[in-house]
Amino acid sequence: MTSHPEYAQEAAQYAYNDMYKTNSPVYNLEPWLYDQAKSYCSKYVYLAYWYGAAKAALRHFITGFHYIMPHNLVADFASGYSPTDVYRVTK
Repeated sequence: MTSHPEYAQEAAQYAYNDMYKTNSPVYNLEPWLYDQAKSYCSKYVYLAYWYGAAKAALRHFITGFHYIMPHNLVADFASGYSPTDVYRVTK
């Protein structure tokens, strides 16, 4: 995210420290987007930005009944916040 690189770093730190090390979410393809207990690859990325960086960077889904599809993940970011680089969680 070239326009806000600090958000990418914050999201990566949240994903590793809070989601991976602390919570260890169960892998499950359920449509409840904001449920942190069950997750899948692209939802993991979305939630890392949502809870760890900046909610303003993402589209908000009012009902929370939504799947984050890998091929459409970039479209789930708000205008001006589109990701451009891949961030690694570990070194």
